[in-house]
Amino acid sequence: FNIDQLYTKERKYVILVEGPFDAIGIDGVALLGSQVTDKQAEFLNTFNKEIVLVPDRDTAGKKLIASAIKHGWSVSFPEWDKDVRDVADAVKKYGRLFTLKNIIGAIEKNQLKINVLKRRI
Repeated sequence: FNIDQLYTKERKYVILVEGPFDAIGIDGVALLGSQVTDKQAEFLNTFNKEIVLVPDRDTAGKKLIASAIKHGWSVSFPEWDKDVRDVADAVKKYGRLFTLKNIIGAIEKNQLKINVLKRRI
């Protein structure tokens, strides 16, 4: 969902989320599920942009983090209140700009750190 954002040259990051409402809230790209197929990953990696996964805060989100590590993507672990389960909730609670700032500020590229931070979910 919203893959036209991949073709925008001035974008440094591709914010990858699970659902369409998450993507709409921050103008990101949605997987439309909680799994990444090899074809999806191959397609996303052809754009030479930094792909940043923002997983939902649930069991499916944890599994999705493993896929991000496998494909060499970054993962963002923003500091949000406990009642915020995904990006759509964050946009409703904090607004679009604050949510995006938090996502970008919480990007982690190191696999070891990603695995440690994954335990928070």
